[in-house]
Amino acid sequence: MAATTVATVTKLWTQVSSNSCLLQAKNASTQYHICVQPTAPSADSDNFVVIDLIDSVVLDFATPVYARLPPTSHIENAKVVVIT
Repeated sequence: MAATTVATVTKLWTQVSSNSCLLQAKNASTQYHICVQPTAPSADSDNFVVIDLIDSVVLDFATPVYARLPPTSHIENAKVVVIT
């Protein structure tokens, strides 16, 4: 059964899902760094994609999903909808 939650994303890596999920931004004025891997990326990791999340994106890899705002973002936190 699916579940919908709202996660707060900051400039630090945050695990938004422990498995496959659908993500969509509640704040479309920023871009997000998204990384799909078993453990949290390091602060200086360049192993991510940049997505604006205006439209939803499905990350169907059966692996944890991490998100953060770019370090140069004009905002400190943003909300994303997570459906698992």
